[in-house]
Amino acid sequence: MSKSKKILVTGANGLLGFNTIIKLLSEDYYVKGFLRNRNKFTGVQDKRLELIEGDLQDIEKLESALEDCYCVIHSAAITDQNILDYNDYYNVKVKGVINVTNAAIKNRVKRIIYVSTANEFGYGNLECLGNETSEMRYPYNKFFYSKSKKVAHDFLKTKLNQIEVVIVNPTFMIGAYDSKPSSGRIVLMGLKNRIIFCPPGGKNFVCVDDVSKGIINAIKKGRNGEVYLLANQNLNFYDFF
Repeated sequence: MSKSKKILVTGANGLLGFNTIIKLLSEDYYVKGFLRNRNKFTGVQDKRLELIEGDLQDIEKLESALEDCYCVIHSAAITDQNILDYNDYYNVKVKGVINVTNAAIKNRVKRIIYVSTANEFGYGNLECLGNETSEMRYPYNKFFYSKSKKVAHDFLKTKLNQIEVVIVNPTFMIGAYDSKPSSGRIVLMGLKNRIIFCPPGGKNFVCVDDVSKGIINAIKKGRNGEVYLLANQNLNFYDFF
């Protein structure tokens, strides 16, 4: 197996990590899935998939996992918006990125694909859409989640001369294998309730399978230092439900 086909995916049992691993295997990559608890990883068995149990704070484990890898896809995240301590976000989203990046540089990994969020940029409306040049807007500039993503993004920009960095920014992902569930909670809310309260406004929704395709395109075609929005359909909440 050539080094160019070996990929490490952090957050392997998350919605995006799991779907990305399936997509990578379908394209004949050798995948190392980095996760906290391998017992929570279900549904995929493949001789080209190696599960590595570890923590993003364990530098030695990260360095070992990244040995002989061409690329690392850093999708590990916590998405709970109710966490009240910024340090909980910082340890995963900022310190975790720092640890993964430094371990990748030490192992001479060619590229890191960092999964951020579209909320890092300013949203717009149907008449004037947001894009990668728009500044983060309220309320996301107050949320620990999006703020920590931006800090990690800024850190990665300082490493462009040491490792190729490509950042992908998905909008609101929905799709299969959402085991926790994470974003799938909004679907379950609609499924279980006969009457659904629809707030004003809406979101851009994207299938997680399409985001996985975008990540693989970033491996093959992404340019060092570039940021790519991964988005699909703008819907108000009434039409979504």
